[in-house]
Amino acid sequence: MKNNKPINLRNQIAAIMVLFSVATGLAQNTPDPKKPSDTQLYSLADKYLKSSIKKQVKPDGEVFLQRDMDDYLALTNKKMP
Repeated sequence: MKNNKPINLRNQIAAIMVLFSVATGLAQNTPDPKKPSDTQLYSLADKYLKSSIKKQVKPDGEVFLQRDMDDYLALTNKKMP
């Protein structure tokens, strides 16, 4: 019989963990080219939504902007079966 060397499981697990961490690190650094910018989203909303925007200022200085979506939602509910 041949004498087989015992597998050093600790080194194999460490190598797998290093490869996994490198792969996840590279995956997180790739930018998403399809993600639109804020100005693109604002212009898209202004193009399709003609409702007013209500501004609320809280006593602590927080500002909330909310668009009235009732007309838009009423249109989408009519189109759905």
